[in-house]
Amino acid sequence: MKNNAWAVKAPDLIKDWTRIINETMVDECTQGSIHVDDLSAKVAARLVDEYGGQQIYIPYHFVRASRLATAIFDGWDKSSPSELAKLHKVNIHRVYKLYRIGRRMDSERRQLDMFGLEAPQK
Repeated sequence: MKNNAWAVKAPDLIKDWTRIINETMVDECTQGSIHVDDLSAKVAARLVDEYGGQQIYIPYHFVRASRLATAIFDGWDKSSPSELAKLHKVNIHRVYKLYRIGRRMDSERRQLDMFGLEAPQK
């Protein structure tokens, strides 16, 4: 996974799907040009092979919150919290919470681990 701050804490399902899609794209793109419909069908086939017959909950809120947190953090200096709330259709308390999440994600992205176990993602 490339430069996704949310990927560190993403549910296993999201990590698995990212891995499956990445592997499919690498396999198919190295073989030459492929039509988008063919690629999407192959990704769907791999997902069916991996999860066929299971009930799956897709946590939309997790990815959406990550995107909103990044957008609110990036727009914090340019707009007031009430403007950001109107823009993103959330309440003012959610704006402050998402700002804190965005600030933490930005900090984690730029700073080294306290014990030096992991380098920051570029």
